[in-house]
Amino acid sequence: MKYVAFVFQDEDEFTAVVPDISGCIASDDTEEEACEAVLDAVELCLEDEELPRANTLEYFTDEVLNKLGLPLNASKYIVDVEDEGYNSYGAKLLS
Repeated sequence: MKYVAFVFQDEDEFTAVVPDISGCIASDDTEEEACEAVLDAVELCLEDEELPRANTLEYFTDEVLNKLGLPLNASKYIVDVEDEGYNSYGAKLLS
């Protein structure tokens, strides 16, 4: 399953959010580190859970981003989540 992640600078750190996965947010010093941290957050948030529905990138219009409180200029990444069995998932960044 592929999820959209948004990464943006917030004061003195970078924040990464995967809106389709409840509570999936991570912050770090650089954009690259925030991307790595959000992969761990994805795996933790999905532990012992079913994969939630994933929206496409086209779903996240400016209106939707505003409702979610995400900046319009956030970088967009695709996070690929693979089922590793027994409700365990591995995540990797595709872009």
